[in-house]
Amino acid sequence: MPLFPQDPHTPGDELYSRGTITGPASYTQVTPGSPPTGGQVILAKDLGFTGGISHIEFASDGTGGFTAIAIFDGSPLVPVTQVRLLWLVTTTGAQVAGATNLSAKVLRYRAEGRY
Repeated sequence: MPLFPQDPHTPGDELYSRGTITGPASYTQVTPGSPPTGGQVILAKDLGFTGGISHIEFASDGTGGFTAIAIFDGSPLVPVTQVRLLWLVTTTGAQVAGATNLSAKVLRYRAEGRY
């Protein structure tokens, strides 16, 4: 959900949105493939975009123990309607184990996308 009341707003021809993402109650590890599976799916509309996500980045959770990277489902050259979050343990860089409860973990994000 967007963090600030003015989000999303326009820098040039794209919108950007800042907010928070809460982790899932039972994380499923990402399995590489075309397309990949697992992870936590975030939809463009959840971030306030109607035309797709072109970029998203995350800050670590409040404990510094977890962060995430986004895997774009589709071409990296065009905005996509969803991304998969691959959650990481910051101290090891390893993917979070399957079935881990991340529902108390909250990440801040900044995303750019199309309206």
